[in-house]
Amino acid sequence: MPEGEDVKFIVGKFGGTFAQYQWDGNRHTVSFSEKAIGHSYTLLVVLSHEMIHMHLEETGMESTSPRASVHNAAFRKLAAQVCRVHGFDPKAFY
Repeated sequence: MPEGEDVKFIVGKFGGTFAQYQWDGNRHTVSFSEKAIGHSYTLLVVLSHEMIHMHLEETGMESTSPRASVHNAAFRKLAAQVCRVHGFDPKAFY
């Protein structure tokens, strides 16, 4: 994972999604929706999901699909591991 100073966290009032990961070529950004996240458990699940995207970007395995809702095989494999270790619902990752 990247160093903490290389990650920007934003909380906004956008709708339609829980969170979004972005890499601008210089800094990782994770934006969370306060409209969609109301409990710490949900925040942990969503953060874990976005951290998988961050890891895949760092390792060059992030999906390049123009359809952002598509998760590649690498994402699905890591999501299954994270869910198993932390007791998360795998359906919450897709």
